[in-house]
Amino acid sequence: MGHRLRELRKARKLNQIDVAAAVDIDRAYLSRLENNEKNATISIIASLADFYDVSIDYLYKGAPTPFSGPQLNGEGPYSIEEKALIELWREMGDGQRRVFMSMVSGLLKANIV
Repeated sequence: MGHRLRELRKARKLNQIDVAAAVDIDRAYLSRLENNEKNATISIIASLADFYDVSIDYLYKGAPTPFSGPQLNGEGPYSIEEKALIELWREMGDGQRRVFMSMVSGLLKANIV
């Protein structure tokens, strides 16, 4: 994931300070992510994907195409349900996203889903 983060940042001519401030993380932490020295939480991965307007799959797993917003209605590797979740996520505010992630994490930990 680190090299994709670095490529996205450099393609947009941003420095680590700007990106770190935009997603509310420490610059040194971003540097460790870009160098694959640290693993990110799902919420950080989601924030970075959102910031760069790419899918979490692209950022984390290296899916073939970045799959940004305009492609939601086009062809792609995502089901209707996945596309709906992505659209909902993009409409949510930061507080709603934190609550959502907390709920999903709780369900997964409890083996409910």
